[in-house]
Amino acid sequence: MRARPEGDAIRYRIVDEYEDEGTHYELSCDTSERPLSLNELMVVLENASQSDCAYPGGVLSSHWAMMEEFYEDDEEITGFLSMSSAFYPGIEECYREMACQWLARLEDGAEVE
Repeated sequence: MRARPEGDAIRYRIVDEYEDEGTHYELSCDTSERPLSLNELMVVLENASQSDCAYPGGVLSSHWAMMEEFYEDDEEITGFLSMSSAFYPGIEECYREMACQWLARLEDGAEVE
């Protein structure tokens, strides 16, 4: 997730290693007047979508769903993504908690998005 000032607002976008191949994410919140809280950031990430993605969910759960097809080990599934930030020191812990919640729903047989 990248942020840059734009007038009186902050504009957000998600980039990944495939950006040069046309990967584009639609964000539920692409601007704000103030920096996002950690919780707000995680909500934006999980609600972001790719029009050409074959897996349901946001940035996090769609990648977990993809990895679940190839791996059985929870750590391999959720370890595919990593998060760190100088501005959000708790992001890794928050990511791990969301991953644990996703895995728990998966184990309960609930539809996971």
